Amino acid sequence: MLLDAFALVAYLVDEPAAEEVAAMLHDRDDPPVVNAVNLAEVIDRTARVGGLELADILRHVTWLRDGGLEVLAVDAFDGAVAGSLRAQFYDRDTRPLSLADCCALASTVRYDQALATADPDLAWAAREMDVAVAPLPDSRGRRP
Repeated sequence: MLLDAFALVAYLVDEPAAEEVAAMLHDRDDPPVVNAVNLAEVIDRTARVGGLELADILRHVTWLRDGGLEVLAVDAFDGAVAGSLRAQFYDRDTRPLSLADCCALASTVRYDQALATADPDLAWAAREMDVAVAPLPDSRGRRP
């Protein structure tokens, strides 16, 4: 299961999706993965928006990796796919997909993963690509 940045942020700051993400992090039948771009977003958002201390975030990320979370590298192929996906799906008014979202999509395709997300635009794009989506509740409890 590929976790987008929201999933790990929700886990780290105890959002409504935290329990579901915890179960995904412990699932050895479908080991959790995140790509390096989305991990960067997790660190940024939990520090800037979530108010967590950087040292604490990095310690938690280390624990998650030691516990089985695989961090996937992002290379030129992934960059090209992510750029292509953003060009295909992005619309400023109706589908504001970030490049990080598109990197998550690229990783789901490359590594044949389902996608765990609460982002409705990302979930829509994934479904358009026939990628299985594990819809998570956002901070208000709504699922995509």
